[in-house]
Amino acid sequence: MPENKEDLRVMLGAFEGEAQKWEELADLMASLRGTVDGLWLNWPAFFCGNPASAMSLSESYNEIHGLVATLMTDAEAEFTQLAEALRIARDLYQEGEDMTAADFVRIYGE
Repeated sequence: MPENKEDLRVMLGAFEGEAQKWEELADLMASLRGTVDGLWLNWPAFFCGNPASAMSLSESYNEIHGLVATLMTDAEAEFTQLAEALRIARDLYQEGEDMTAADFVRIYGE
């Protein structure tokens, strides 16, 4: 526990600052995901004289595009969860409770 009120204020501010950082990153991921969602290319974009190659390249692009979109969605969710966990930890710390197993379940879930 901090020695005085100023130390406590600094520690709680650090929790909130970190939570805001992760929230901003989640918002950024959501924005980027919206941009990525619109970056579809049809098979003619990959045409290089051979329609079969163009189709194969298009399928590869679509797989990678789907993976990137999924990773961005997952990142947004994880970053939001990190911000929420930091705020829960901040609140628990502010309450002066001893951290118990039940507190960690409250922060991170089961």
